[in-house]
Amino acid sequence: MAVLTDKQFYIVGGVAAGAAIIGGWYLKKKSVEVLHEVSPLNHDNVFSSGVNDVGAVLTGVQPGDFSLGSWVYDITHEEYQP
Repeated sequence: MAVLTDKQFYIVGGVAAGAAIIGGWYLKKKSVEVLHEVSPLNHDNVFSSGVNDVGAVLTGVQPGDFSLGSWVYDITHEEYQP
């Protein structure tokens, strides 16, 4: 005796396939959003903004006016006047 009839088996398989397709689409959409947030090419990513906010507090600069890259450039070149 079979647990499922052929018709029930195909219905369950179709629902499972549909759920897998929708789940895959949702994961792809969310992974693209997450990758954009941590991308080094995105200057507003979570790491860049966090480092710049901490650097602004440590150096006494207004938040939004500090950039780690600019600060490193300034301290490694002769024109920099501390």
